Amino acid sequence: MVSKDELKTLIEARTATRCVSLYMPTVRAGDETLQNPIRLKNMLRVAEERLVQSGLRQGGQETA
Repeated sequence: MVSKDELKTLIEARTATRCVSLYMPTVRAGDETLQNPIRLKNMLRVAEERLVQSGLRQGGQETA
């Protein structure tokens, strides 16, 4: 759960040229809960690939 202070910090962070939000449904009970970290990892990989495709290098640097 994200705290009110963490949310405030994220809202006030205006130095980044790009921001990424990930929204993922999670399973809270049963064997399917083991899929939550895998789904998150996959989402992070896809987000990183899309940022690189849009001209952002690893480490947050824009490509020329």
